[in-house]
Amino acid sequence: MTDATYDKLPILTFTLGDESYALKIEGVVEVAAMVDYSPVTDANPALLGLINRHGQVMPLIDLRVVFQCHVPPIDSNVLFIVAQHDGVLVGLVVDAVNQVEYMEQGDSTVAPGGGRWIEEVASYGDKLIQIVSLTAIIENLLPETIAKQEVEDR
Repeated sequence: MTDATYDKLPILTFTLGDESYALKIEGVVEVAAMVDYSPVTDANPALLGLINRHGQVMPLIDLRVVFQCHVPPIDSNVLFIVAQHDGVLVGLVVDAVNQVEYMEQGDSTVAPGGGRWIEEVASYGDKLIQIVSLTAIIENLLPETIAKQEVEDR
């Protein structure tokens, strides 16, 4: 990696519908293929359920539901991103995972009117990439008992 790369912010880009989104790479653990999940009674519709990933139980959230996109059926071809924030692991279902991009530090701004799920909006080439807030996803979509359990397990 060159010195110029160290000055850039790495983000993992993905798509939901026709829109480009990203997560800061510091919150990304891995990208994985769909696994069986167990539904959670009376949960937010975006919370598909709980999964066991390498012995770790974690919630699985469908970002396509959160962002009100078309939601095709879930099958073994669906990918999810394992992300972590403040010790809480969560799986995030997306339409497609693209690649890691290196964005100039000054190319993103706090999203005016971006909604509660967007942390920043980045100008990358000729497109805008919305950077998803893991904090907002975890605090607003996970039942308190799941989020608390994950932190206690640390």
